[in-house]
Amino acid sequence: MGMKINDRNARRMMERMGINQKEVPDVEEVARETKKFSDEDIILVQQQANVTREKAVAALEQSDGEVAKAILLLTS
Repeated sequence: MGMKINDRNARRMMERMGINQKEVPDVEEVARETKKFSDEDIILVQQQANVTREKAVAALEQSDGEVAKAILLLTS
């Protein structure tokens, strides 16, 4: 009996969280900011230079979207 109630509560919480996630205001901003570069490029720069997404995007902007240049900017 107790398990079923917990399941239902968990499902309700997940539904609530799902609804909240759709209302996050930052999503639009991120989409605008990263439209120029592919996710793969950004992630590659992040991993290679070990930086945040924001820094990776900024470096890509500085290097006209060239991944190798962006990584060099961040690591040299």
